[in-house]
Amino acid sequence: MFFLSIAEFLISVLVIAIFVTQIFIPLWNEEKLAPLFRKKLKHLDAEIAEVNEEVSIAQTQNKLRQMKKVVEKFRSEDESQVEPESQPKPQAEPKPQAEPKPKRTRKRKGDVE
Repeated sequence: MFFLSIAEFLISVLVIAIFVTQIFIPLWNEEKLAPLFRKKLKHLDAEIAEVNEEVSIAQTQNKLRQMKKVVEKFRSEDESQVEPESQPKPQAEPKPQAEPKPKRTRKRKGDVE
């Protein structure tokens, strides 16, 4: 009988401890319940940060390559279109400007007529 009373006491202490650590404290701190049974995501957050950094580096390198291509294109155009300075350059005619389109307005639920 003594063993049963000790087991009963230990089980009740265990149930109270689980309630306090998994329900009461998270509710008090406004966190999600049962943190013991949740996956640890800290290592995933670190990996996400590394991947985001690699993505930003790749995007920057891609922009750099595109800008270098544009510079090379302009340089090749300049070399192929070298004109003597003695000839006057023809003036381009100004493009006619198109009339601006009227703005479309859409009625919304809260609009009053």
